[in-house]
Amino acid sequence: MTAAKKNKHMCYALVATNIPFNKLQSTPFKNFLQKYVNQNIPNESTLQKNYLKICFESTLKKIWEKLTNNFIYIMVDETTDSRGLYICSLIVGILHLEIMPTSFLSSCKESKKTNYEMVSRFVNDSLMEFFGDTLFQDKILPFISNAALYMIKTRGALKIFYSNMIHITCVAHGLNHVAEKCMKVDSEILCETQKQLFSKFSLSGVTITRRVEELGTGIESTLKESISKFIFYSTALDENAEQSDVRDVGWLSRGKFLKRIFDLKNKIFEFAENKGNIFK
Repeated sequence: MTAAKKNKHMCYALVATNIPFNKLQSTPFKNFLQKYVNQNIPNESTLQKNYLKICFESTLKKIWEKLTNNFIYIMVDETTDSRGLYICSLIVGILHLEIMPTSFLSSCKESKKTNYEMVSRFVNDSLMEFFGDTLFQDKILPFISNAALYMIKTRGALKIFYSNMIHITCVAHGLNHVAEKCMKVDSEILCETQKQLFSKFSLSGVTITRRVEELGTGIESTLKESISKFIFYSTALDENAEQSDVRDVGWLSRGKFLKRIFDLKNKIFEFAENKGNIFK
């Protein structure tokens, strides 16, 4: 096997296992590879410039081969990233009775604004770029998205090019609207004076995720603060943990237990002497 082919396989392995290329500069890791792979390890820049694009195009070709002979479903979503930029994502998948649904991220692009024209162009351009000259238009059936108005208009625009397309709105997004409606009705009954405040609440996936993370951080901080005040504590391992020789273990917290014993030594000696047991 040539050095170029080995570098290609290494590049693919690193990307597939989410190992950053800069790990190759780690001396222990580099020495390990040189010893057991028995070849010179390429630099990070070499893999990026010469092999990453090859691996990317090879992976796309494999996905393309899986999709071309089957009916296809597509999913489109738009979200805002941590920088406040609009990000559109297109997922394509195989639609077959005897094959488990398999999805592939076909395209992910940044956009300046969100409307049906932009989303329609993004979907059509991404599909044309992915499938090339292949006649795939009649094989695209479900178009899955949220129930936003601009997504409904997007389906109407795409229907011109993809005549068999059927628009299916996401069940989770529908349940989100139901929850928002219920919250609005309940707020009018329970606290009518604050109903306008409730109408501004967002139950989007991003908001829920952020709130759960905030609650988790708060719980973690509370636990750490409480634990730091413990004089001592113990932990117990259940036998179902499949640990050998497991027993209850008493842990000393920051030496406070020993310090407490040292502070009470005179009283301990006095107690032992009264009981007739004098420490020597």
